[in-house]
Amino acid sequence: MSAGMASSGTATSVDPKGYLTSLDNVVIKSDAEIGDIKRARLLFDSLIKSNPKHAPGWIAAACLEEHAGKMVAARKLIKQGCENCPKSEDVWLEAARLHVRNDIIPFV
Repeated sequence: MSAGMASSGTATSVDPKGYLTSLDNVVIKSDAEIGDIKRARLLFDSLIKSNPKHAPGWIAAACLEEHAGKMVAARKLIKQGCENCPKSEDVWLEAARLHVRNDIIPFV
């Protein structure tokens, strides 16, 4: 089997420039930052459980998950925020922002 051939018999190629460019998007978090995120999760979890009608708590919890790279968790939290705070414009705007797919909407 020659180089560049996968075991299934299909050819594969890697764009080295594209691969290196994609590595620029990888964010390595330090142990301290990971610990901070875990502590903040505990605080926000306590906040939204003790006061589920507090819209800024839902927004902050969702933003934390977004910062941590957990978009599914962020969207799930903001959805719960919309359910618990249905009249909060800020929660709905944050939900809309989190659900926009950047790969679909081109920047003009």
